[in-house]
Amino acid sequence: MAASCLDVTVPAHSGLNCSTMTVNTTSNATTEPVFPAEYYGPIYRVVGSLLVSIIFVVGLVGNGLVVAVVTRTRSMHTPTNWYLVSLALADILLLVSAPLPTLVEYHLLVDEWIFGRVGCSAMVFMQYLGVNLSSLSITAFTVER
Repeated sequence: MAASCLDVTVPAHSGLNCSTMTVNTTSNATTEPVFPAEYYGPIYRVVGSLLVSIIFVVGLVGNGLVVAVVTRTRSMHTPTNWYLVSLALADILLLVSAPLPTLVEYHLLVDEWIFGRVGCSAMVFMQYLGVNLSSLSITAFTVER
């Protein structure tokens, strides 16, 4: 009798690995792997959530203020400041795609991803996009100077 398997998406905690793990779902309990539920400790959750929240809030407010000031103040409409706006927007993209999923992960089972395979791929894409946009903004800023 052929064993039936179910593909379960289990990315790594960092959110950078969207590989799947095959879990055997046969009725034979002796060969079936057992994964006990594993949660992060309460101190880890509180300290991690606090630090990641501070990074997120400070980064979002600071970069949001840069965008608001440059776009609303006519005298700040210079090429250099628009490069800074570009860098701020890239940082906001990175802030939304990296710390927010990490906050969710702290309060779930270890290595559990609730957004599915597509959500994982989208977050990884946004993280790399944010890093590349930041690098290109800094490069353009340097060349312009």
